[in-house]
Amino acid sequence: MSASAGTGSEHNGKEAFFDEEIQHQFYELIRSATQNIIFVTPYIELWVHLQDEMRVALARGVDITFLIREDATPRRPEDLEWFRANRIKVYLVPNLHAKIYLNEKRVIVSSMNIHRTSIIDSKDFAMVVKNEDVAKMFREYVSSLIGKAAIPKASRPIRDYVSGLVEKAAMTPHSFERQTSEDGYCIRSRDKIPFNTGKPLCADCFRQWNKYQDEDYEEKYCHSCGKSTKTSFAKPLCMACWKKSN
Repeated sequence: MSASAGTGSEHNGKEAFFDEEIQHQFYELIRSATQNIIFVTPYIELWVHLQDEMRVALARGVDITFLIREDATPRRPEDLEWFRANRIKVYLVPNLHAKIYLNEKRVIVSSMNIHRTSIIDSKDFAMVVKNEDVAKMFREYVSSLIGKAAIPKASRPIRDYVSGLVEKAAMTPHSFERQTSEDGYCIRSRDKIPFNTGKPLCADCFRQWNKYQDEDYEEKYCHSCGKSTKTSFAKPLCMACWKKSN
């Protein structure tokens, strides 16, 4: 069996898959990986079963990478936070439209994005690449996309939630704990959250804020001490706490 054929025997040599069959090919790709998995998908919206499968692969020591479209601002920052928390590398590729999914043994090309709505009602196809020479061409193409990856120079939330994933991909678990061990306060609800001036809102308040992404919108509390004061996403600390941190 060629290296590119991988686990195709699980489907009796079947090469083409359609609609609801496709998500199971993603799961097989994850389950059969022993070294690495790369998802090339312009748009992302994770679902629970996919996350569970990736967690199992990560526990086996499998390296997971996502290449997503640079100008496609994700609507769910929690997906990007999940990537960061699980040490999954993310690259942003200009003008990305290709959908290619591979591990060290298997290559799949598809019309489907890694997107929750796509697995529900989209009409899509996927093909397992069985020809070793063709599979090699796809692997080289994916490598070239990584070489063209860019970090967007965008607003602060995009920089924190997207660019930071690339910058922090090599961060050790210990350093991540240090960053989030201190208590802070949501600047809108005053709920306790990990202290991080780049993410001064709780999840519910961030979803509300993210509709408009106004970094100067007036909030109610200091992210550090929790006292009632005028703050904003761009300036989440009261004057006293800001002076202590500078």
